[in-house]
Amino acid sequence: MSNRAPKRPKEKKRAQTNRGTSERPRLQAWAGWAISGGLALITVISFRPRLTLGASDPLNPADPFSSRITITNNSFYTLRNVSFAVAMGSISVRQGGGIAGAGNQYEALLFPDIGRGKDLATDDKREFPFNNIIDGDKDNLKNRNFAVLMHYETPLLPLKFNKLFPLQVIAQNDGNFHWYAEPWAKGYTVGPGYRISGTLHLPHRKT
Repeated sequence: MSNRAPKRPKEKKRAQTNRGTSERPRLQAWAGWAISGGLALITVISFRPRLTLGASDPLNPADPFSSRITITNNSFYTLRNVSFAVAMGSISVRQGGGIAGAGNQYEALLFPDIGRGKDLATDDKREFPFNNIIDGDKDNLKNRNFAVLMHYETPLLPLKFNKLFPLQVIAQNDGNFHWYAEPWAKGYTVGPGYRISGTLHLPHRKT
């Protein structure tokens, strides 16, 4: 009779099986957290406020300021107290001086009466002709760099937000002016604000 202890392969196999069984709930928990985190991220992205701004070319070629500005709420909910101001970067004219900023600095912030706050439902728009705010002379204007600064509130959080939409108006070889959207200006600063009730008239060229 042999004195060697008998082998117990069955117990070793059972231990491996038990370890695999104990790791399965842990993997399932991690998968659940990953799915929940992904859904939460998608929800946050889907419900972030979305305001867009568009500018047409001048409706009247003789008036470079006759562009129509369109503000659209592309969010899935109503944005509260949507208002806008015009942040002046620089305006260059041939005669009569102008406005000159530096870099991302906007020297003057104009608050027109037509820019007062209004609620904007999903897919709703606010439109206005820009020459209701600033008027100029095609023969005297060289180019213009400015921005529309939007202010708004959300019904989800009691916070106020703002977004800057830089625009440029550049004279072309045909003598007409065209409007261009610029990338969002990071690290911008704005000067003091002024409430205006009428139209700001730029210098006209003397003949």
